[in-house]
Amino acid sequence: MGLSIALQEVRYKHKIALSHISFTVSDGSFTAVIGRNGCGKSTLVSCIGGLIPYIGEITLNGIPLSALSQKNRAAHIAVMLQQLRTPHITVRDLVVFGRSPYLGIADRITETDHRRIEDALIAAELMDIADCYLDKISGGELRRAYLGMTLAQDGEILVLDEPTANLDLDHASRFIHKLRSLQTVGKTIIAVMHDLTQAMKADQIVLLDNGNQLFTGTPAAFLSEGWSEKIFHAVPVRTPEGEVFFTVK
Repeated sequence: MGLSIALQEVRYKHKIALSHISFTVSDGSFTAVIGRNGCGKSTLVSCIGGLIPYIGEITLNGIPLSALSQKNRAAHIAVMLQQLRTPHITVRDLVVFGRSPYLGIADRITETDHRRIEDALIAAELMDIADCYLDKISGGELRRAYLGMTLAQDGEILVLDEPTANLDLDHASRFIHKLRSLQTVGKTIIAVMHDLTQAMKADQIVLLDNGNQLFTGTPAAFLSEGWSEKIFHAVPVRTPEGEVFFTVK
């Protein structure tokens, strides 16, 4: 059934940040949320993560998220925010935090927790920097470290706010490829994205503008309806290999 989002109104800092948002995310799919700066993309992530209140309903397999405890919600939905902190802890220590929703009163890490942590380190390609400190690694490595923490949380839905921000083209492309590979193990991806070229690799596009939902559909429909030109003044160009990139008018 997946995740269903139906928001009538979301206020943030005393202003209406989102209005009449409605779309469904299918199990195992990759949804890219795009739009110009300030359109409400990050606010939407905060709603899904239960970080800010909203009028409306977000349901997971028919169950309202508001009916779940924060711990139970975290066991299903893992959120990676755009701003990443760099405390003086190792990459492995950060990934361990992903198991927090499952720890008991004694905060003991079980054998299952250890397996999930190791699996997350491997999946995010972190084994070679597992003992490095967050404040000593590169921006791309830091994003992979937080992805590892998100994977260790073991939720079926990963919600990421601009996961490729400040990454160069090569690292951004590799990061998106890594996200797509997670679909093969049953993960559902929702990613706020600013790079249209990378967003076209998603299964579904959700376009926001000024807090409103303008379009929801496949990348092919997004392109054929001319939304990139209407909103971003970007003209799509298709390579002989079928890849799409954009040039500014």
